[in-house]
Amino acid sequence: MAGPEDPNGGAGAPPAASKAETLSYLCEIICDLKLIAERAGYKTLAAILAAALVEARIQSNDAKR
Repeated sequence: MAGPEDPNGGAGAPPAASKAETLSYLCEIICDLKLIAERAGYKTLAAILAAALVEARIQSNDAKR
């Protein structure tokens, strides 16, 4: 899965994403993982991911300021 940044800095790689873009991407992934956990019945994991999503959204809002 390709992320918003290329940690290897490969030739022809797009410029590194901003903090806001990275956090937005993380929010999307965490949300998807939370839904998968909920559907599979992993309540504790879903709750942990819900907390992570809240924190990622807070950080995202702070990064946009």
